[in-house]
Amino acid sequence: MQSIKDLLGKFENLKAPNETVRKLFAEVVQREAGIEINFADISLKEKVFKINASPLVKNTLLIYQKKILNAIEKETGILYKNIR
Repeated sequence: MQSIKDLLGKFENLKAPNETVRKLFAEVVQREAGIEINFADISLKEKVFKINASPLVKNTLLIYQKKILNAIEKETGILYKNIR
């Protein structure tokens, strides 16, 4: 008979989808806009990315918003609404 630890071992390395998408967002922003954003400064709620950054960074993200959201949709298959 297997122990519970062995049975639940496959779930040990699962990551929250929110965390995965936030990391993907940071990578896509780096690739598309050339801006490095700290993972901790990104939050995701109701398919809207909220960024805790300077106004200069936020304005640059608004310029590249369509490219960024399209790239994320291509990679995840989920349509995200906005960047704030």
